[in-house]
Amino acid sequence: MTQQNPPLPRQGTTLMKIALRGCRFFARHGVMPHERVAGNEFEVSLEAVYASGDPLSDSIADTISYADLYDIARSEMEQPSELLENAAARIVHAVRRRWPKVQSVSVTVVKVSPPIPGFTGTAEVTCQFSV
Repeated sequence: MTQQNPPLPRQGTTLMKIALRGCRFFARHGVMPHERVAGNEFEVSLEAVYASGDPLSDSIADTISYADLYDIARSEMEQPSELLENAAARIVHAVRRRWPKVQSVSVTVVKVSPPIPGFTGTAEVTCQFSV
């Protein structure tokens, strides 16, 4: 005799998180004029959390496309900003405009080689939104 699993309860919400890590871009962000001219390498990581209407769906229509997330990050990084905060916030707001069902978005922008004499690390900013 085969034992069947009981059905899952219908209460609650299934949340999905989609993330991109370490997307590399060349961009012209920075407060100093030479940063806007010479440009720099940046890394963008982002996460978006949304309620899944059908967690067992196998359709792209029921999720957030990571290719579309990448396109949003690329497009926003192409627009020069003085502040990394501005670039990160623009990505967050673009994701929210494209997918209103998103419950939270977190975007981190890393300047790989900040122009600080003697400094050998990276500089980063994170912008987070949640409902």
